[in-house]
Amino acid sequence: MAQQDYEQQPEAADLADAVQDDTAETLVGPPGADPLDAGYIPPDRPYGLDEDEVTPAGQWTGESLDQRLRREQPEWMPVDADRAGRIAIADAGAAGEEPDAMDGIDEGIDGGAASAEEAAMHEVDLGFDPVTDESPMGDPQVAASLAEDPLSDQAQVDAAWDHADDVRRRSQHAR
Repeated sequence: MAQQDYEQQPEAADLADAVQDDTAETLVGPPGADPLDAGYIPPDRPYGLDEDEVTPAGQWTGESLDQRLRREQPEWMPVDADRAGRIAIADAGAAGEEPDAMDGIDEGIDGGAASAEEAAMHEVDLGFDPVTDESPMGDPQVAASLAEDPLSDQAQVDAAWDHADDVRRRSQHAR
């Protein structure tokens, strides 16, 4: 008896059969399941039958604009109040200085068409307001904080120098 040139190999299962649902399984569910648990569920009642326009007289007269507006239901989209708008590169300054690469300005929400990065930007309330007075040197809270600090003398010298530098810069820009 002659030996065969090749051995019979078993066939592998088709991967598409295992991954793709059969047409019968898409609307009625998997085999053995209740077909009423899956598929399309229509509304409880046909709402169009309550309208006057389904009668011949209603089709003849049509509906007025007031009736259409009364029936209209606007789609209210929730507005994210703390969302920042589109971020744009800051313009060059009055003296022609180039803006920093990280400087950006909020141009407002532009019709909701923002990239994912822009939509993720939110304004965060840090719970405190920036100091708006000219110098914090006379503030009792700052004085108490400086009294507890071991490096308070150096901090007072630095604060006075910063304040004097700010005053000098403002006077130069005012000219």
